[in-house]
Amino acid sequence: MNLQGLLEMYKDPLIVCGVPRSRTSLTMQLLQISGLFLGKVSGVTKANPIPPGQMENTEVISKVVKPELRAHGYDPKGQYPVPPIDFCDLNPQKRQQVLSIMKSQGLKEEVDWGVKLCKSVWNWQSWHHAFPDATWIIVRRRDEDIIKSCMSPKAAFMDKYNTPDGWQWWINEHYERFELIKRDCIAYELDTDAVVNKDFTQLKAIIEAIGLNWKPDKIEAQIK
Repeated sequence: MNLQGLLEMYKDPLIVCGVPRSRTSLTMQLLQISGLFLGKVSGVTKANPIPPGQMENTEVISKVVKPELRAHGYDPKGQYPVPPIDFCDLNPQKRQQVLSIMKSQGLKEEVDWGVKLCKSVWNWQSWHHAFPDATWIIVRRRDEDIIKSCMSPKAAFMDKYNTPDGWQWWINEHYERFELIKRDCIAYELDTDAVVNKDFTQLKAIIEAIGLNWKPDKIEAQIK
């Protein structure tokens, strides 16, 4: 079997994105509880102190996501400068690169897997090209709470803006791209304010729709 045939034996991923500080880490924790394979992910950090932590695949971020932004002069942290709305850097090797990383971390054929890719919104068309059947979860949180979290000493790495207006502009840039993702991709939205208040209606519907296992007791324990 040729390389293309081998790559097609693996499912397209679940891509979790959202404005950073929207509880994307919590979302990944709940999806892992529900049976989603994440590979080797980062753990507890100052900004994400509750185990199991940040839940970001650092190898995918360091070898695929950040180099794309850095190569064009954009902030590899995805804060400022960011690409214009029409930015599209198609990488024909991306599918192979990402799957090679995930396979080295234990991904098996026909297994549901996912990645937390907040910065994927800046080059979302490239991800859609590499994984056209990917399911996107767009995580939502109130703007004022995102801004408060960005300006907290616990998130010292969020350092490109020093006023609420600056962060609001950055949030709005994400929202413009979310609309394009919703237009062209398989996408769900998840209100994490509802989740932390134990309204699991939306979360349960998403988990069941993507074929994972709904485990309310374990999910509620993690929320606590």
